[in-house]
Amino acid sequence: MAALADSLALGVTLFDPSAVVVGGGLGRSGDLLFHPLREQLAERLTFQVMPEVLPAALGDEAGCLGAGLLAWDVLGERTDTNTGTGTGTGTGKTLPSVANARGPGEP
Repeated sequence: MAALADSLALGVTLFDPSAVVVGGGLGRSGDLLFHPLREQLAERLTFQVMPEVLPAALGDEAGCLGAGLLAWDVLGERTDTNTGTGTGTGTGKTLPSVANARGPGEP
């Protein structure tokens, strides 16, 4: 726990985030992890603003989804397989890009 709090404190100092998102198995730990982590992080911060420490909204899938969206963006414009136009899925739905991917409830 101390190593994680130290690492987060360094990241907060360098990047000044308003939130820190914890994913994977750690993100599913709930208050067992988040309560002591928030306390230890607060102890390590001096002049920095304490960010929100939150579990990842997409859980374990976030890395895979992000990698897939990034690959799609690298390949360029996506083509709808049904119509041959646009950035679609063949179902009439448009796929998001990495630049506008957001979690549930995010603006």
